[in-house]
Amino acid sequence: MTEENKQKQPTSPIEQEGSPPAYRVKLYQLNQDTNWEDKGTGFCVYQVGRVGEPDQLIVHAEEKEDSILLSSIVEKRRLYQRQQDTLIVWTESDSSDLALSFQDPAGCEEVWQCIGKGQDGGRSNIAGDDDSEVTPPARQSPEMTSLPDPELSNLKEIADIFTAANTLNEKDKISTFITIENYFDKILPMFETCEDLEDIYDLHLLYKVIIGLLALNDQGLIEQLLRDEYIIGFMGILEYNPNTPGMKAKHREFIKSHGNAKQVVDLADESIKRKIDQTFRLEYLQGILQSGGDADEGLLGVLNNMIFQNHAEIVNHIQNNHIFLGELFQIVRNKDTTEEKRNETIRFVHQLCALTKQMQNSVRVSLYRSLADYGLFDMMHFALVDKERSIRVASLNILAAFTDLDVNCVRSHLLLQSKDERTTTPLISTIVEQFASDAHHDLKVQYFEILRLLLDPSGNSPGGPMMSDPLKQAPETDDFLQLFYDKYVKTVLNPIEKLEIKPITLKGPIEPLVLTQDQAQLCLYICEFLYFAIRNHGFRSKYILLSSDIFTRVMQLYRSKYAYVKLGGLRFFRVCVSICDEFYNRSLIKSNIFEATIRVLLDTKGQDCLLNSACLDLLEFIRKENIKMLVNHLVTQFGTVLDTITYITTCQQLREKHKENMNTAASSDDKMDEAAVSSDKAEKKDNHDGWSSSTVDYDEEEYFNGSDEEETSSATQIPSKSDTAKVKTPLVNYEDDEDEDEDLSVKDKSPEEKDKEKSEAMAMESSNTSLKRKHRDEDPELEEQEQDTAETDATKEKEGSLSPPPFKSRRRSIDDDEEEDVLAKRSALSPSSSPRQSPLAKKIVIKTSTIEKMRTQ
Repeated sequence: MTEENKQKQPTSPIEQEGSPPAYRVKLYQLNQDTNWEDKGTGFCVYQVGRVGEPDQLIVHAEEKEDSILLSSIVEKRRLYQRQQDTLIVWTESDSSDLALSFQDPAGCEEVWQCIGKGQDGGRSNIAGDDDSEVTPPARQSPEMTSLPDPELSNLKEIADIFTAANTLNEKDKISTFITIENYFDKILPMFETCEDLEDIYDLHLLYKVIIGLLALNDQGLIEQLLRDEYIIGFMGILEYNPNTPGMKAKHREFIKSHGNAKQVVDLADESIKRKIDQTFRLEYLQGILQSGGDADEGLLGVLNNMIFQNHAEIVNHIQNNHIFLGELFQIVRNKDTTEEKRNETIRFVHQLCALTKQMQNSVRVSLYRSLADYGLFDMMHFALVDKERSIRVASLNILAAFTDLDVNCVRSHLLLQSKDERTTTPLISTIVEQFASDAHHDLKVQYFEILRLLLDPSGNSPGGPMMSDPLKQAPETDDFLQLFYDKYVKTVLNPIEKLEIKPITLKGPIEPLVLTQDQAQLCLYICEFLYFAIRNHGFRSKYILLSSDIFTRVMQLYRSKYAYVKLGGLRFFRVCVSICDEFYNRSLIKSNIFEATIRVLLDTKGQDCLLNSACLDLLEFIRKENIKMLVNHLVTQFGTVLDTITYITTCQQLREKHKENMNTAASSDDKMDEAAVSSDKAEKKDNHDGWSSSTVDYDEEEYFNGSDEEETSSATQIPSKSDTAKVKTPLVNYEDDEDEDEDLSVKDKSPEEKDKEKSEAMAMESSNTSLKRKHRDEDPELEEQEQDTAETDATKEKEGSLSPPPFKSRRRSIDDDEEEDVLAKRSALSPSSSPRQSPLAKKIVIKTSTIEKMRTQ
């Protein structure tokens, strides 16, 4: 088919005299999906070529006679096929498959004979001619299975043919025949005849024919049935389902009333409008087939695929239509917009977002972000508080889906709204208030889930490209948490904080807590929020618990008659214990939580229920993790009560754990006392309470620094030889004794007795040091008093009101000389020691009064 050939053809074969006869035909071409595509209706003329020129098949368009639909050269070696009485099929040189469907079989026969004569001087190169040398076409067109012309008498036969077509090849052949023969134009008119005659039997047969036709799973046939010219008759046939003979549906009425979608803003693209209408009809047809049970999986798959393709085209068009989106959300912003118009806009946006449910997350995120840029969150401000529940549900579904897909984007927009001074009520404020006030349980669930996602520090966008690293926290997360805890956390906790506090003791009656079903659900969600906050928000949750009596308020849930409410409060306390933080443990003890929990355990009376198991699990966790503070509190305060619980060994093991802790503590105290003696010596050598000296005797320092009671009972230690070697001026150890006769009797003691006294003195000193250290550990106030006393003494010394301790330094002074003279005179009274003894080995006892005189000189 060339431009030269086109110019040689007559403009109208019908109007010219002497021209070959024209036959009315339809031209079809096989597309890439192996479906026959209608190229138009026209008149076919077999044009005999001039001398040396080939013959041609020419089809002039019916509507425009000067337009040529086909101009094909009849080649001698081309294979032509005649199928049925009205079809001629062949393959062009460019591998395109063509078919001519003649209205009159006689016209088809005439053209077929002409083709046979024109090929190779009258030798026909047609299918089935054994004498011809045939060159196979580049692409073999599928064969077609014939169907009888539909009549009331053969409807059952046609239905059986559709039912018998099980293989894909058989279905393709029948689909090709139906498309080329315009079979719908023959079947659908019969419906009006049967309905006028009220022929129910034939109407049921027509239903089976249509179901069999749909079972061919041909997308082109389904699209053709859903066109405006066929949809009413098609839906009419589906009303007469033989499975429900006594009932008649109203499909035609529904399609007429809802067939054309309402447009909030006009869509200029007509193809998108047709896609929207077709999608509505596909979804309705899918519902009919599913409810009737007449659709197989193959047909439902074809319908789902068609619906998905249409949804993708619609979403892509609207997302990129910036003018349309601007006009759409301007309706919501305009204060003069009626409530009905605004609600229609909200429903449209909800339907648009619902189209993306089966699409990839990246496509959904892209749509939501486009809507957010044009004012989606401004629309939410009105929609979430609308008086119509359906509008609130639709808007909340949009917000929940957006938050689940891209929480960082939602969080960023909420922060921007809160910082915008022009915004009177930020969306986050609306979310929190609706969570606390909405009376519908299903909406509370969605509000709680939205808040949980927004407040999750590790939340990211699994479907969106915003967060490349899922472990990396978005920069606005901390700002959002700060905003929430500064302004909105009190609103969330307010229902719990309003609960009246009543005592819950182990004995006596407990005043019940009266809660409605909605209030109970709200309290449960608040406990879940506290649980989530403690696990994820660290110091912020601690601040909330410290600045309120939330422990005591949550404990009041134990008074509720609903077991799940008690479990909600118990779960909150359980997570506080599982953190193993001393702050939470002290708060639980201070609020007397465990007494109330044990009362709940006792009220279960050992029944095998979830509440009983949860209470025992709390005690078992404390025992297993050996939280010593809580183990001690439970056993010392409620041990006698827990001993009565004998149907499980948890309470008995808890007491054994307490005993084990006590034994471990006692043994560790002994070890600490021994370590304290050695560490005390080391501390004295390194730091002499602020007094430095190179020749100080540490036993003497301990003696003078001790209390008066220690002075009357302690014995001093004799310096070693190494210490004596370093001493320039002899130092003596004093023993407080009021009997001078006993002092002098020391001279008669043997070295073994002196060594024994030395050991006793060291033991007494160690015992006193450990006792003082133990008192300081048990009583922090005593340690503070000692520190205050030390600071006061240091201040007085600086002011000159306190005498310095003896042997402060080795500086030569008048007082030192006098003191040395006194000591020399005392030492002169003692007998000479053996050559091996150090001069300091002689023990000299001086009265306390003498020491006091020496200090005051």
